Amino acid sequence: MPDHHRLRMVFAQTLDIDPDFDVGEVGLYQIPGWDSMGHMSLMVAIEEEFGVEFSADHTIELNNFETAVRILRELGCPE
Repeated sequence: MPDHHRLRMVFAQTLDIDPDFDVGEVGLYQIPGWDSMGHMSLMVAIEEEFGVEFSADHTIELNNFETAVRILRELGCPE
């Protein structure tokens, strides 16, 4: 399972939100920083932080924090 704290920090830094903000409560297009450009930046940041590569399907599917956790788990991301 991926490290939730690390993933939350990637979300916070990439989407320019407070690290204490509960990213589990929002999704794509629900906060100003998570628009189409923010989404692509987030995908790249997660890939770099966790050493994974998302497929096009993953990029389309990833629309909230819990989906990011699930996809990273599927990709065999270590804690």
